[in-house]
Amino acid sequence: MDLFAQGTIAANLIEPTTELGELFTLYWARVMPPDQRGNLALPFFHLRSDGFWHLVPQPDKEAILVAIRQTRSVGQLRDVVLGARLDDDLYVLLCAEESRDLLRAVLIETYFALEVRPSLVEQGTINAGSPGFCGVPPRSGGMV
Repeated sequence: MDLFAQGTIAANLIEPTTELGELFTLYWARVMPPDQRGNLALPFFHLRSDGFWHLVPQPDKEAILVAIRQTRSVGQLRDVVLGARLDDDLYVLLCAEESRDLLRAVLIETYFALEVRPSLVEQGTINAGSPGFCGVPPRSGGMV
């Protein structure tokens, strides 16, 4: 969502970039114990089973993508996957600030424990206020 807000994602293809990995790591650190290391490859690959996230194979890697059941690293993921395409309706919602902010709030309130929610909102605010992040200062009160 941060990359949509930044304008980095301008087409319906989310690539497993270094920037996405860095954002994943920032949020991971907010919700997980310090001794557990996050791996972007795991959710990126396994979200395909949720029905809204459609992996796009690298050229000539279609059969490999169909055959593999897991990926262990971002390097292995990038070797097989070009990126992920969202359902068209979800992509449209994420492109609009109001619906993106509402979706972020619903996700945080639905899937995260009460005690970590403020930390996630804070991280989103920090990301929105970071240099190079559209230069837009965070709004007061939160959901960015």
